[in-house]
Amino acid sequence: MVEIADSLDRLRTLLRLGGTITQISESPIASNGLPYCYVEITDTEGTHYFIDAYEQEALSLYDMATKIMNVK
Repeated sequence: MVEIADSLDRLRTLLRLGGTITQISESPIASNGLPYCYVEITDTEGTHYFIDAYEQEALSLYDMATKIMNVK
């Protein structure tokens, strides 16, 4: 059985491999009022990866990504 990583695991993995966060949702809440977040990561070769999450996972992804961006 293969375990599917959550959005935070994907974010950490891409960053560990040299990726950089290039865009984050403006808010962790979508226009319909539901929690939603996306993060764009660009690797050293210019490839773009998108991670999106819903509900509680969206709030956690937004929190982690914004903290990482604020450290820079």
